Amino acid sequence: MPVELCASQAGGGDAMNETTTVDVLVVGAGPTGLMLASALHAFGVRIRIVDRLIDRAHESRALVVHARSLEILRDLGVVETLRRRGNTSTRLAVHLSATKRFFVPFDDIGPVDTEFPFILFISQAETEAVLGDHLASVGQRVDRGVEVTSLVPDETGVRCTLRHLDGGEEHLRAAFVAGCDGAHSFVRKAAGIPFKGDAYPETFVLGDVEVDGPIIPNALNLFFGANGVAAFFPLGRPRTWRMIAVAPPEVGAQINPTDRPQLTLDELQRIADISVPIPLHLRDPDWLANFRLHHRQAEHYRAGRFFLAGDAAHVHSPAGGQGMNTGLQDAWNLGWKLALVIRGVAKDRLLDSYEAERLPVGRFLLRYTDRLFAGFARVARAGIVSRIVRAVFARILLPRATSSPKGRARAFRIISQLGIRYRSSPIVEEGKRDFENGARPGDRFPDAPVTVRGQPTRLHHEVIGFRFHMLLCGPETGWDAAEILRLEKRYGGLLSTRHLSRAGSESVLCDPTGSALALLGVRDRAVYIIRPDGHVSYRSAGISLDGAVAHLAKLLNLFRSSAV
Repeated sequence: MPVELCASQAGGGDAMNETTTVDVLVVGAGPTGLMLASALHAFGVRIRIVDRLIDRAHESRALVVHARSLEILRDLGVVETLRRRGNTSTRLAVHLSATKRFFVPFDDIGPVDTEFPFILFISQAETEAVLGDHLASVGQRVDRGVEVTSLVPDETGVRCTLRHLDGGEEHLRAAFVAGCDGAHSFVRKAAGIPFKGDAYPETFVLGDVEVDGPIIPNALNLFFGANGVAAFFPLGRPRTWRMIAVAPPEVGAQINPTDRPQLTLDELQRIADISVPIPLHLRDPDWLANFRLHHRQAEHYRAGRFFLAGDAAHVHSPAGGQGMNTGLQDAWNLGWKLALVIRGVAKDRLLDSYEAERLPVGRFLLRYTDRLFAGFARVARAGIVSRIVRAVFARILLPRATSSPKGRARAFRIISQLGIRYRSSPIVEEGKRDFENGARPGDRFPDAPVTVRGQPTRLHHEVIGFRFHMLLCGPETGWDAAEILRLEKRYGGLLSTRHLSRAGSESVLCDPTGSALALLGVRDRAVYIIRPDGHVSYRSAGISLDGAVAHLAKLLNLFRSSAV
């Protein structure tokens, strides 16, 4: 549930809130901007979200939502809507010829500590629609057809000039400005942040189409043809399939995106004919495009009162479906930190951790997607050498790499972004070390089945949300109940405490098999503090709360109030 702070907690003596029109101006209403606006609104922050486009995207664009993103979308309460609108694929069908193919299951990856052990294929248009509907349902409007033309920071905020469709100008003040406005970000340019990188030389084509022919339904179909490679992703709607391929040089030269950005269905069909070893007929296109891909990253994600997230901070190849998912998690990481600082309940050092945590993630993803893309481009090229490479890769290397459930589980953890961690973050801390491995400070907090009052639930449902959670692990007795009560009162609705034990009273999170405690590496007893974004903030073995108290004091302003 979103946290509501008492009046004595909000503001925290910060005069900025008394002089600004809004706390945060969010520029850009794509998935990243909508996610950030949702997070800020949930914490009661005054926001304005604007987009220069008069309507949301109706093309599919990004088409994959991964497990880690589904976890944070669950916290917003929209994940089931997305699942109904999307397509949960459970396997990859690799076509080597007209008669030879093999399958790679996505649902045979062994135990994974998430309730979303799959890839959700859904168009970006649908994702934006669901997030936009969520914002509207909580009373937050997206102002479209509004362009930011000037951003001037001063000591107490940012003076912002907005231009409306009718040419009229609007002036407002914001404590902070968040640039979620894409690769050509106005906010990034206003902040003076370099955006270094380059473009890939290949021309890509895509089409959201219906397909007639022997294609495997509800699967990701990857075709290795004599003269190229093509992938077909199951969308669900508005069209059944998204085709992506590298245009052969002779075709790419004719459809250079800088000269003629429109792609025809005949051109896409021609590329399918030479890249797919079985006859497929493409029809009823909903979106056709050809494009060049870029790999760039902002030198900084923060410049004073300006923050960057999503494509404004990083762009890379779509290999692995990482782009939109990384933007969603940028927004989730930034949102709770901005909110708590603005509301006066957290120290400003919390904001410095945004770049410290997310910039290395963007850097890693650029390297990772570069390697994936380089391999894909190499096997997709025309010519005898690439044909040999393609045959070796498709018939030998790929089957070996995907044959092991352990290998698939490792790959899933990377692609799903469940493995992202912030162990070097300045705001995470390790206390007494006496663990059998387990989730360390900065790691995503693992998920597992537990019960409460005999009813099945999951760990994430109980200890992750719009506040900090202190989880006391091990037998229920022996803890300093008075200190726990004082700590909860001290931080009001910003801190909740739960117990995790193999057995206990009705309020305890029961882990009778010990699987959850094993994921945490708890030998006997331990204290965990989980951040609002679901990452471990602090852990310590034993029952002493002194380290937890000191850790919270470093992050949060001390106040006393009754729980809300």
